[in-house]
Amino acid sequence: LVSCKKCNVQYTGSASTEFKVRFRNHKSAMLTNKKSCELAVHFNKTPHSLSEFIFIPFEHVMKAGDQILLKREAYWTAQLNTLNPHGLSKRNELRTSYRTNFNT
Repeated sequence: LVSCKKCNVQYTGSASTEFKVRFRNHKSAMLTNKKSCELAVHFNKTPHSLSEFIFIPFEHVMKAGDQILLKREAYWTAQLNTLNPHGLSKRNELRTSYRTNFNT
């Protein structure tokens, strides 16, 4: 979960890499103005500083495949209401066929 303290919006995501690697990738995308990263787009749309963002890892899925990670991401995106326009998350995996069951 990433929270923007300045704008009071959040982003949920998943990663198969360590948290510190994913955090570093997001930070790099924000500082280099990558258009493919929702956080970077938000960060650069209006002036922000990195200190205005809080990165919070909150679930560790052991030995999970990509489908399980995507299901958990979809679950938390729905639970936290972080899908655009309420949040910064833009992918809507909730609509795909394997995203209908959140009991994993």
